[in-house]
Amino acid sequence: MKLNEQQKEAIYHVNGPLLILAGAGSGKTRVLTERIANLISNVGVRPYNILAVTFTNKSAKEMKERVSKSIGEELTKMLWIGTFHSICSKILRTDIQFIGRNSNFVIYDNSDQNKIITECLKKLNIDDKSFPVNKIIQAISKAKSSTITAEEYTKKFLTYTDQRIGEIYVMYEDALKKNNALDFDDMLFYVVQILKNNPERLEYYQNKFKYILVDEYQDTNLVQYELIRLLGDKFRNICVVGDVDQSIYSFRNADFRIILNFKKDYSETKMITLDKNYRSTKKIISLSNEIIEQNKDRFPKNLTTDNAEGEKIGIYDLNEEMMEVLFVIKQMENLRANKGYSFNDFTVLYRTNAQSRIFEEYFIRNNIPHQVLGGFRFFDRKEIKDILSYLKVIFNPEDAINLQRIINTPKRSIGNTTVEKLLDTSNAYNMSLWDILNFQNFDGIGPAAQKSIRQFVELMKKLIQESHLISVSKLIQLIVDETRYIDELQKEDEKSDKEGSRVENVNQLINSAFSFEIDSDDVSLEAYLSYVSLISDIDALDGESNKVKLMTVHTSKGLEFPVVFIVGLAEGIFPHSRSENHAEIEEERRLMYVAITRAKELLHITFARERMMYGSKQHLTPSRFFSEIKSESLVECYKNLDPRGHRAVNQRISLTKVSLDSYSDEMKNKISGFNKPNTSHSYASPYSTKRNDDSFSNVDMDYSSSSFNSKSNNEYNLKKSPKKLDNLAIQASLESRYANKNYDGPKVEFKEGEKVQTAKWGKGTISKIMKNNEKFLLIINFDSVGGSKIIDPKITIVEKY
Repeated sequence: MKLNEQQKEAIYHVNGPLLILAGAGSGKTRVLTERIANLISNVGVRPYNILAVTFTNKSAKEMKERVSKSIGEELTKMLWIGTFHSICSKILRTDIQFIGRNSNFVIYDNSDQNKIITECLKKLNIDDKSFPVNKIIQAISKAKSSTITAEEYTKKFLTYTDQRIGEIYVMYEDALKKNNALDFDDMLFYVVQILKNNPERLEYYQNKFKYILVDEYQDTNLVQYELIRLLGDKFRNICVVGDVDQSIYSFRNADFRIILNFKKDYSETKMITLDKNYRSTKKIISLSNEIIEQNKDRFPKNLTTDNAEGEKIGIYDLNEEMMEVLFVIKQMENLRANKGYSFNDFTVLYRTNAQSRIFEEYFIRNNIPHQVLGGFRFFDRKEIKDILSYLKVIFNPEDAINLQRIINTPKRSIGNTTVEKLLDTSNAYNMSLWDILNFQNFDGIGPAAQKSIRQFVELMKKLIQESHLISVSKLIQLIVDETRYIDELQKEDEKSDKEGSRVENVNQLINSAFSFEIDSDDVSLEAYLSYVSLISDIDALDGESNKVKLMTVHTSKGLEFPVVFIVGLAEGIFPHSRSENHAEIEEERRLMYVAITRAKELLHITFARERMMYGSKQHLTPSRFFSEIKSESLVECYKNLDPRGHRAVNQRISLTKVSLDSYSDEMKNKISGFNKPNTSHSYASPYSTKRNDDSFSNVDMDYSSSSFNSKSNNEYNLKKSPKKLDNLAIQASLESRYANKNYDGPKVEFKEGEKVQTAKWGKGTISKIMKNNEKFLLIINFDSVGGSKIIDPKITIVEKY
């Protein structure tokens, strides 16, 4: 494919900061790889002076393969190409001593973090219902992503809730240090700390990385931004590639304002826009443009393409979710029979993981081969984590979390009571659990357990010794043989209806290690553990097998497919019910834009008017995104007439039947109320959600009922009352009254005991009114959540009813 002028300009630009605004399907990967090749082949830059940062391992692998074709395999090996985490892992292996850690650190995953936080809560006597473990992990992650240490946290955030989180944060960090472990956020956080506090190391890496390229820059967070700023500050040869319209990871603390402010950070920036799409048909591109142009916080651009006009986008109005699934199945059958498509050409995209269940169920019933991405990962299976825990302890015996996991796996008569006594001794003597296990005698532990402990220690010493002599795949086989772990798995398989599956999974792990040894330059145990810890959902994508792909829109980022079904396009699902202000709706719209631009040839969009949610059937309204389609010539809209959905009996209807014109006045007003940009960018406590509407830094909120307890945006809260859906009508009424107006506070007086309503929480009763200087706060006991919220009526619209 011939390069266009904008691509050439981006490739052959050499010195100084460069901002490449790369629209979906605009060939940015090719631009990046050819830019690297040009720097080496034509400019004379040494490969080891180039750093290229990608968003996924898959992208890094693809970039290496493409660059290798241009400059050869040997030169490519000298490049630093990888994700932020893999690059930082590499730096830490040589420089971690600057923060007082050893280089044989292990990387803890979410389950390891859960165990440490649970132990911290027990030690601090904190109720995990008031402080859910996953929310604490999110708070700590947000703090680290914002370069806030545990000590700084307690000084910065002063509410009771945050002070308790600060205590947990400090204890959590102590536990990580004791186990010589890092979590994912530490990898970037500590590299930034090392560079800031050690000028000689900063100078070394600045001189090393004279040219820096960063892909997907719109999804960077503060610590990633700081890392790139530090590394590139000397030579300022920083090339960033991104698209504000595809910034969809705020829940991972990404901040799209970083790319918007790039020209402010580097005043001499050259900006190049890649707006020609090479992936999709003209109609798909036109549809994506009409949707995304509704956003205000973006660099204006309009995608174009020289591809074929393509078929109209199909929009299907279905009665219920079962019909939605059966419709997708029927469409795939028709396309296979009449147009020669295969299962591998089809992808189903949805907003939340919970939506996959019914598709999986009916695909199995109809013998449709499929692969679900973003579900339960292979490396998260118990038997796999058990073997990996052995490997982690072999590499780092100080790792008490994984040591606890394997000490009685498979069962060897070392029970929980014995382990608790060993941990108590470890804490009492301030020694590692491994050192305690190496004692010959243990007070209060029976002779049988003592014998088992000694045998376990001897086994681990043998495995540690062998690990220096044999490959990782052979080491895994040795672990399996020496522990007789397969015997236990076979017993478990016999009891289940999936005979042989666990044993087969262990064999697959051995195969994965063997494949790693073939593909990698560094085949050490250290390298394998780093590789496994950084594998993402998308790395599991099987592009060769003939299967339908099922995944969330977030997971689909960076991918493309011949035929795409976007399902569940209803208010409360897509956009998500928790997207309640201008910024959040704009991110939902960007997510829709990403979904549309995954399709190469055919795009079908469906919604069901009735769906099981929150334990009961709910009646839904079509997504507001339908109302943003201005050109009816782009789409064909149908209503399915077959009450059971077994046949594609579709009646052609107009776009207005599934767009804003068919909504109630309340829903119209609700949707129009989100057109006011949010100009507040103050940093909220990491413990809070990303919204700032009900949170106040100078108020001690009731943490047992605060927004801290809400579910993440990627899952349904099945315990939530169905009354939540009634709040849409309330929100429609309230938002419509104040849309396009500067709302500066309540226009009426409130009294304790009065019945009121808000858009977010629904109906409730004012239990108390607080006045503090200029603050006027209401404590409202809401019916739908069974608890109280502190509301500022200057920010959140409150009305009597």
